[in-house]
Amino acid sequence: MGFSRTVAAAASASLPQNPKNHHAFRVAIVGGSLGGLATANALQSTGRFQIIHVYERAPGPLDQKGSGLGYVNVAAWEALRNDEVPMMRRGRRAHRHQGSFYYGDLWKYLYQGLPPGTVRFGQTIEKLTMNNNNDSDNGRGSTVSIDKEEYDLVVVSDGGFSKLRKYVLRDDALDDNSNNNCKSPHNNDDYYQVEPEYAGYVVWRGAVSISKIPLHILPRIHEGVYKNGIYDTILLRQAKDNGEDLWTMGTFIKTPEDEVDQYWNKATDGTSRHGSINDNKKNVMPDWLIQHFTDHFSNTPGLVELMECIRQHGEVSPHPQYEFGRIEKVHEGRVVILGDAAHMASPRTAVGAHTAILDALALKDSFEKEPPESNIDAVLELYSHAGLRHARELYARSREVSSEFIGD
Repeated sequence: MGFSRTVAAAASASLPQNPKNHHAFRVAIVGGSLGGLATANALQSTGRFQIIHVYERAPGPLDQKGSGLGYVNVAAWEALRNDEVPMMRRGRRAHRHQGSFYYGDLWKYLYQGLPPGTVRFGQTIEKLTMNNNNDSDNGRGSTVSIDKEEYDLVVVSDGGFSKLRKYVLRDDALDDNSNNNCKSPHNNDDYYQVEPEYAGYVVWRGAVSISKIPLHILPRIHEGVYKNGIYDTILLRQAKDNGEDLWTMGTFIKTPEDEVDQYWNKATDGTSRHGSINDNKKNVMPDWLIQHFTDHFSNTPGLVELMECIRQHGEVSPHPQYEFGRIEKVHEGRVVILGDAAHMASPRTAVGAHTAILDALALKDSFEKEPPESNIDAVLELYSHAGLRHARELYARSREVSSEFIGD
């Protein structure tokens, strides 16, 4: 039985309970991508939680989804789990020298650190209910409900186009006609975001198996960042745990926002997992994109030929870039935003997913610093300093990077 089938069969199992721990909390994490699973592992390792549920809208495991990550701090990922299981790739501890990392392999590592039944697949959550039932008998205070289940904490990690961050970032959470940005209560000349803003460019991502590339071309292809004016192209060799090697690329092209919908739909493609390519979106490479490489990168050895291989034998898809992180808080009551729901950045920062891992570790650290008798409100207040700093710093870095691709 394969991995995906095995985990799907285990999804209906019940998570072990801890009713004897008076201070054990119940947490729901909305979003089962890397940030959500990282948080589930981190909170599990604290021993402070009776129930951990992860709600994921995808019908099944994501171990065969996504593109790649060039930077992964393996030690940080291992610190999320409390079982001391190292991150392995191809029979040895994973290392960047093997190649860039595949999203599906990273997802699987985090998933395997959780008890069966933790992740509830096929669950789309778009509404939270706040219960101001200050129950002094159990010391829990206010709770948040998802459908009929009640939780002491809800972690919103449902991606850059989050449906739930409004419960943290604006008071009119149920008003769908609200503006995307609000005035800062501390500075009338400033504003803070409640939704991502278009960064002005599209990243075209592609990948092709090395086995599909002619042998005379392979020696000419090398990892690196290739620049020509405002145009960047990144080439990475990716090593999947299953033994497959690929060449992956990302090229950054300034594009007016009103042209984006020719290739991309925010409602569907905007919620894909780290560059996941929908079946109906494969190989949408327009002719002008090949001409773009011919015009701007013909002096880069093997690059134009690699693009032809990707068009013929691989996959390619557009990813309009949106940015988010100019915010003034990361939690409201018992709801906290984390990962892309709190900060959405250009992939050229190379630390978008890494910052989600830092969020999870900071939340874990906040629980461990507060004594067991402390309530969640004190923990979230402590976490908010790190969470807000992560969002603001990544946003600032993303804006700096993006300016290189859109020029004056």
